[in-house]
This record gives sequence, structure tokens and C-alpha cells, in this order.
Amino acid sequence: MRVPNLAIHLRDGADRNKLEPNKEVELRPIFSSEVYRQLTHGDSRKDNVPIEAKHYEGLIQLISRETGIPTQDISDLDFCITDTQPATLLGLDQEFISSPRLDNLYSSYQALRAILADEAHAPDDQYVNMVVLFDHEEVGSLSSQGAESMMLRQSLERVYNVLAGAGNSVDGFEAALSRSLFISADMAHSVHPNYAAKHQELHRPQMNKGIVLKVNVNQSYATDGISASILRLIAERSKVPLQEFVVRNDGPCGTTIGPIVSARVGIKTLDIGAPQLSMHSIRELCGILDGYYYFELFKGFLAEYQKLDNSILRS
Repeated sequence: MRVPNLAIHLRDGADRNKLEPNKEVELRPIFSSEVYRQLTHGDSRKDNVPIEAKHYEGLIQLISRETGIPTQDISDLDFCITDTQPATLLGLDQEFISSPRLDNLYSSYQALRAILADEAHAPDDQYVNMVVLFDHEEVGSLSSQGAESMMLRQSLERVYNVLAGAGNSVDGFEAALSRSLFISADMAHSVHPNYAAKHQELHRPQMNKGIVLKVNVNQSYATDGISASILRLIAERSKVPLQEFVVRNDGPCGTTIGPIVSARVGIKTLDIGAPQLSMHSIRELCGILDGYYYFELFKGFLAEYQKLDNSILRS
């Protein structure tokens, strides 16, 4: 399946200098040649299959073959188109990763690796470690499984109630939240060698040089002085280099689920990310060393957070 671009020869002068396709009529993917199907398969349409009246019958039959589910048993589907080209290594020493959806699978993968590592846990753990992977971050997070839902707070409260048992106090759950810390790990913008002026002069993160601490006074990121100080301590103990990102005062700023979770759950939060280029492009680019730094920082956070001085964690 492919969404082909229009040949430049068929564009007029003004249209050649921009790429602004109409999302309704100019982004339709090519999936099948009906002429070819008729010549090679004949009419394979089955009678009395309601789903084939709603969706292209060739697609439904493909799904049926791949899943082993008869077409008449398929009532409906959620269908998303995604790039299937595998990730590749780039660079003179293959120090870069080129892949679709690094934002935010890179963070998610390293977080899962870290929580499964033995070094992230101790026999005397008093805190509960969790990794939360939300849906729909790129379309606003307002869904039953998005960051703006009640899913995280409800899950935390259920875990707390089971562990607290009969010893649960009136404000025990809220007190536990005040001693907790949430790391919103999304990707970060590496300085672009061709567009360095887009970054604030003193805040230009680079790939393979460490994890980025993201700060924004307008609350596009949830980092504050306390959460940043905690992260710096953990990074120092984990031997992970940190970089900082602050947008230019005259430039735009993206956002993350950090402020959403902080407000919705009532938990101290900070925003970090691995630096990358071409965010939201079909192929994104990041550094392989930053995957190692991510992994070590996450392990350090899971293992070291509860060991920090109580004066830092006091609510």
C-alpha cells in the first residue's frame, strides 16, 4: 500500500514550492488494481457478507486470510495505515537510528527494558514502580486510554488500596501521591545542523550526548526546580549526561502528556526526552548512545528514587 506523491511535472509554479495535500482527496493510498484482480482472481466477492458492503472486499479477504477468521464473522474493524519499512543504522560508524515512530517508541522500549531489569529493584523496595504507555498522545490524549483519562489515577488508587489493606488512612492515597514522581519521557528536539537558529543559543541538545531535560515556563512541559533537581541527582548517580532544552522566546513549543498527568493525577512530574531530528516525519533520526543513556537513567530512577533524602521528597 502506498500514497504516491504527484509528479513535479504536473504541478504549477506556485504548487511546486509547497507540499499541502488535501487530506480528504489527495492522501488516498493505492492498495489494489481491480483490473488485475479481475483478470487473475475473477469475481471473488462472497454473497451476504455485510462487511464487504462497507469496506473493500479485497481488504476484508486479506484480513480473513491473515487472521483465519471467516469474512462473515468480521463485523467491523479499526484500520490504520503505517510504515512497515524496518529501522536502519546510519552514519560513518552507524551511530544513528533511522526509523518510523521513534517518537515515542524509543522512550517506551527503553522504559520497558528498565523495569524488567533486576538492577531496577531491591528486596526492601518500599515504593511501587510502574511504566504507563498511553494511547492517542498525538491527537490530544482525550480518550478512555489516553493521558487525559482517569485510567492512571484509578489504577494507582486500586493498587494502593490492595497494598494498604486495613491500614489505609483517610488521606493515605493522596499522601502517597505527594511522595511520588512521574517522568514524562517523550522525544526531544536535537539541534538541526541546517537550522541551528531555531534553537535557543544556550540550549541546543545534540544526539548521542545525553538525555534532555525539557523546561517551559508556560507549562508546555511539567518540569520545575524540584523535579529537575531530583533528576539531576539520579542522573549523576547513574552516570548519565543530561542536556537542557528551552525554546526561544520568539518560537513555538510542542507539549507532552506531562502537564496533563500532573494536573489530572496530582503528582509531581518532569519532562525528559532523547534528542532526535525529523520529529513526526515518516522516518525519524536519533542516536544509539542515547538509547543506552535512557536505559541507565530509567533503571537509576526506579532503583534510586526512594533512597533520596527525605528533605527532597517531603510534601
